[in-house]
Amino acid sequence: MSFSSKTRITVARQGHLRKARKVSASSGIIWRCHWVYPTLLIAVMVAFVIMYLCQSAHQISIQYEVNELKIKKFELVKEQRELKLAIENLGSLERVERIAKEEMSMSIPTQRLVLDLSQPGSVASIEEVSLASP
Repeated sequence: MSFSSKTRITVARQGHLRKARKVSASSGIIWRCHWVYPTLLIAVMVAFVIMYLCQSAHQISIQYEVNELKIKKFELVKEQRELKLAIENLGSLERVERIAKEEMSMSIPTQRLVLDLSQPGSVASIEEVSLASP
């Protein structure tokens, strides 16, 4: 009896599977492609995660670049201030006068030469001027 009951269960299961296949065969794609929708969902989720990670990595690299540029800007502004100070020191009248006297052996003029160009054939005249005390 146990043998026949096993046979009946097996036959019943086979009959059940046949009915399921017949029902599924009538619907066609749904039975055969039941794995496609979860796979597509997972693929879309993975694509979004990859896009998010790429975007985050790009943002971090841009932040590093911005920080490097800020540091470079700070250094350039500092150098600009130093150069402006150097220009002011190099262009000071005291320094120019000292270089003219010491290195070029120049002195402050005591006479001024005036040439009147409005009259043709004019001769230069020398005027005594007290510009500065020697």
